[in-house]
Amino acid sequence: MKLQKIITILLFGFVAWGWAAIDVTIPDKSVPAEKSFTLEIQTTDLTGADIFSVDFKIIFDASILTATNVSSAGTILGQWGAATFNIGAGTVRVSSGGTTALSGSGRLVKIMFRVANNASIGATSPMAFAAFQFNEGTPKANLVNGTF
Repeated sequence: MKLQKIITILLFGFVAWGWAAIDVTIPDKSVPAEKSFTLEIQTTDLTGADIFSVDFKIIFDASILTATNVSSAGTILGQWGAATFNIGAGTVRVSSGGTTALSGSGRLVKIMFRVANNASIGATSPMAFAAFQFNEGTPKANLVNGTF
């Protein structure tokens, strides 16, 4: 019985001290052809998790979507200024870091897209994390992929 109490206290401590995984979500989107939209990557509360860097890569169908820009203005990553990003055909990589730990929940970063002129009605594309890490891998992230 004592061992069970100790284990319970230790598990609660891991969660209370920010060692539990943090949810990071790519929301689903639906936009007509030839239109632009902003994809806001969402996160649960980062306060107290001691996050000093973020690095991730998102993949999508380049025949349907084109990434055009990345902005950290008005987002959680905006606490560190402008994020570094690289846009390729079907990929976006975002990296950011700072000397103060991130805090808050909500919009992590914004990625702007344009839907192809020839995208057919009902065309879909996965929008998925190909890679993601906070710091050097801690805390862990529970990744939720989206669909366009």
